[in-house]
Amino acid sequence: MSQEACAGIIRAPSMRPSLLKSAAILEVCLVAVILVPFLILGVYRLFPRFETWQTQTLGFPFPVFGHLVMIGLVLLLVLVRRRTLSEYGLKYVDLKNQVDLAGTCFIPVVLANAPFGFGVDQNSWGGALLLAGVQITFLVVLAWLLRRKPTSGLPAVVAGGMLLFAWTSGSAGSTAGRALVVFLTYAFFVGFGEEMLYRG
Repeated sequence: MSQEACAGIIRAPSMRPSLLKSAAILEVCLVAVILVPFLILGVYRLFPRFETWQTQTLGFPFPVFGHLVMIGLVLLLVLVRRRTLSEYGLKYVDLKNQVDLAGTCFIPVVLANAPFGFGVDQNSWGGALLLAGVQITFLVVLAWLLRRKPTSGLPAVVAGGMLLFAWTSGSAGSTAGRALVVFLTYAFFVGFGEEMLYRG
């Protein structure tokens, strides 16, 4: 069956919801399990030093190319299929409410990911248990904060202060600055990459 025919089936308004969901899951699996990994591995095979260049030269805590591929490939497929971002669940409706939620989530997520910046090894039992305890604790804190229906005022001020602190202390090479750099890398690359890839 041609690509145009498949796209037509997926778009068909008379298609049953269960089939639409199955088609969406199949599309996500095709991109996430086949296209993204093979593209990343292909580039790393062609350019063997590219992976270490991202961490050693650019200073990222992990290679971010894979997440750039996630974002770019999804945008390309949306464009090729002539769909809109909102059809893929990427909407900018009620922006103030979204900013309020993001501002509230920022602080607990920073603190929950801080152990990575302090060198905690998630591959050891001790490090894994510590990270699990920290993540669960801040997940409970985050749920409590979100139940209070937050506004962006205080979280935005505190988040801005933490970003300023990360910039000033990071330039001095402090551990706290590195911890914030790790978080921001996760937020911008992992956050956007995984959201765009798995919303489907």
